[in-house]
Amino acid sequence: MTICFIDSGIGGLSVFSCFLDECGRLSSFDLQKIDNIYYFADYSNSPYGAKTKEQIIQIMIANVKKMNDLFGCDFFVIACNTATACAIEILRQQYRNYTFVGIQPAIKQTLNCKGKTLVMSTSATYFYSEFVKGFKNNDNILFLPLNNLSTVIDKHYNDKDFLDCYLSKILKPFANQNICNVVLGCTHYLFIKNSIEKTLGKVKFFDSTQGVVNRIINLIKNA
Repeated sequence: MTICFIDSGIGGLSVFSCFLDECGRLSSFDLQKIDNIYYFADYSNSPYGAKTKEQIIQIMIANVKKMNDLFGCDFFVIACNTATACAIEILRQQYRNYTFVGIQPAIKQTLNCKGKTLVMSTSATYFYSEFVKGFKNNDNILFLPLNNLSTVIDKHYNDKDFLDCYLSKILKPFANQNICNVVLGCTHYLFIKNSIEKTLGKVKFFDSTQGVVNRIINLIKNA
């Protein structure tokens, strides 16, 4: 199999790097099943989170076709909550011979936690995800949909002072709301944990990275 990870920028590298770490635990037999691994950062269409569902679907259909045409990819990891929410079911219908693994915000992991939970995601994930919709009436869960934060992280990844300042403005309304848990509902957000805590204080972070990687490994082993 030839595996391709897709995201709008660097966010999916959080999933990609976790997968590479897990590859170190695979047997030589399982590794022989992997021909090549690619990572596609779709900067030309970034950010996904500010686009309509229809736009994201068309972008992802084109991305999958492009990577298959160029490299023969047949196993796709949609390492983006937004693209998963909007397009993964359409991709599975259109490309029935390919394998698709997506990612969703780790909201379920917080349901038995003390204190309030803040779910940070893109606006598209918030508005279009059927999974997210099931938690919107929970009084202990607050949502913060954002349009352009992923692009800001792409551009200012190495400028921690800028990110600290940018996040402080975004998160200031939540600073005194007893936020104990933060769901990182965009793979980009795993890179800004320190900036988040500078405004919200010490919180417990939740993301779906390890669960997605476990799913990928199981599919490889069972192929």
